[in-house]
Amino acid sequence: MVIEARSASLSLSRSAATKSRISLVVLYESFSWIRGAQARAGAAQAFPHGPFYDAAGNPAVLGTNTNLDSVGLKVMGNYQFSSLHTAYMACGHNSVLRDDDGKWYLFYHTRFNNGTEFHEVRVHSMYFNEDGWPVVSPYEYSGDQIAQYGYEAADIAGEYEYINHGNDTSSKIHNYSSVTLSTDGTISGAVSGTWSQAQDSAAAVLTIDGQKYSGYFLAEQDENGKNVMSFTAVGSNNQTIWGAKTVEYTGKERIPLIDYP
Repeated sequence: MVIEARSASLSLSRSAATKSRISLVVLYESFSWIRGAQARAGAAQAFPHGPFYDAAGNPAVLGTNTNLDSVGLKVMGNYQFSSLHTAYMACGHNSVLRDDDGKWYLFYHTRFNNGTEFHEVRVHSMYFNEDGWPVVSPYEYSGDQIAQYGYEAADIAGEYEYINHGNDTSSKIHNYSSVTLSTDGTISGAVSGTWSQAQDSAAAVLTIDGQKYSGYFLAEQDENGKNVMSFTAVGSNNQTIWGAKTVEYTGKERIPLIDYP
């Protein structure tokens, strides 16, 4: 079933997570590549009237002169990976789709850091984390599927290009920095913390500078067609973090643990 209310700025989607949240994806938009659009999310237990709140617990209904940076789970902003020919800007004018097979997608258009208003459509896989919040894959959809039982720790460990999309609604481009996820569960480099994967799925928890982010590990193609390991996660600070390796992923899905009687 597709649950979607669409105007120039609104999509509604029912979370598949256990808390069965209703996610409200709202578009912040100024039609300009330099300032640009972005999608932000809130959620509610009651459909369709809410009330809706963001991941930090702020009400989604904006008051007079509300600072837009302070409200809404920021799904993505302006960003740059090394595999992209230029920074992606104004990622918005979004819509959410649940296909007949139950898979979720985020549709949007992106402009580019080239001084023009030219834009292209992008489609990314969308998932719901263990807390029921939407997380979007770092790269456009190319048939990727999360491994049902997760990935081997050795295939996850390594160096990543890391992006924190922050809370801003500015023209700032969030460029990648380098972080390393070590096999001992620590994170080092531009940020520090810990990481873990669920024992029976690809669900990821990354704790960075004391802030917990929940999402998934995902082997997917970057926009040059190379299969790489990545992660996507969101925190109660309304921020989305992405990570992507640049070396090719050649691993296999983790073998499930089975308890025999």
